[in-house]
Amino acid sequence: MGRCKIVLYLLLQSGALMWSQTQPIRESTSSRGDLYAGGAFTGSNPASSASAGVGGGVDFRVYKWIQIQGDVSVFFATSGVGNLTTTADYLVGPRIAKPLSGSRVSPFADFLVGGQSFHNGSTQHAYYYGNGTGAAFAGDGGVDFRLTRRLALRGEAGFISSRYATPPTTTTNNRWRAGTFLVYRF
Repeated sequence: MGRCKIVLYLLLQSGALMWSQTQPIRESTSSRGDLYAGGAFTGSNPASSASAGVGGGVDFRVYKWIQIQGDVSVFFATSGVGNLTTTADYLVGPRIAKPLSGSRVSPFADFLVGGQSFHNGSTQHAYYYGNGTGAAFAGDGGVDFRLTRRLALRGEAGFISSRYATPPTTTTNNRWRAGTFLVYRF
């Protein structure tokens, strides 16, 4: 009789274990992705020492902590009298984000590739920095602070590097970038 109880107990335990393995794991974020926009800042573009602008993008979850991110930012800068330059970045790549358990904080890192365009709207530096486009890559890290189920604040910082033709020269542009964004999770 004692063996029957032990066998029955082991069968019930193994059945409960198998059932629990088939249940989905629930994490603090059950979103399919997010949409973000906000202010962005960057280091020197070819004709100025720092610039400010706007940025935004979209992330789509492809696996638990892995997302595909599309990022666009436009920076405006002035240097000298009447010298307005515009730098636009358009990038895509993987993003890894892992929510901390029991917390509203979710750190992340990304590596993005794409392009960059530079427009010099003045004649002051036009002889040295013309308009141009080229390839770019960026690496960022940051953190999301969840405010509600659908809204979060994002802070990020990283670097961007590009090389493009600005006749009569070829320009290499390595600079830092940072931003603060409002995030909507869908």
